[in-house]
Amino acid sequence: MPKWSDKPLLKSWEKAKPPLGWPRETDSLCPRCVPEIRQQILDGKTPLEVLYTDKPGEIKRKSSSAMASPDGQGVPHPRPDSKM
Repeated sequence: MPKWSDKPLLKSWEKAKPPLGWPRETDSLCPRCVPEIRQQILDGKTPLEVLYTDKPGEIKRKSSSAMASPDGQGVPHPRPDSKM
């Protein structure tokens, strides 16, 4: 048992495994949107409650095989006005 833990480490077969299959989905934060939203809150242009009620700057990403849209253009950026 490690000194920093009150329980022994799990063996490989005891650990939880991520769900396999397609499409896989990942939650990410937009590297440009988050600072913009933070600054808007600090400037008083956006209420702080937006962090509790919405998911500003969050991007849901699907696996590369699921990202292609029917028109072949891919998935659009959630905030098209943001310059990346």
